[in-house]
Amino acid sequence: MSGMDGPDIDFEALLRVPVQWEADPHRFLGLRARHCGRWLRMRINPGFPDEPMYSLEVGEDETLDFEDLPPLWERTGPLEWPSDAEGAP
Repeated sequence: MSGMDGPDIDFEALLRVPVQWEADPHRFLGLRARHCGRWLRMRINPGFPDEPMYSLEVGEDETLDFEDLPPLWERTGPLEWPSDAEGAP
């Protein structure tokens, strides 16, 4: 699969390594994580529970959806976004 900011990432392998996610200050309900020198992006879906809690962005219009984070992934810091973040109410 094509990654967001560079060459392909093995997303199946990514599910089995520690990843620390923080609020993305540029995107409301967005999370980001630095992994292997690049940014990964995930969003908290506002339609939860009618849609999965999280969507990992793996390509232009492709996502991997999760109800819970994989065991080695964690959210760090507060879930707060600036009022000027893209998509903020």
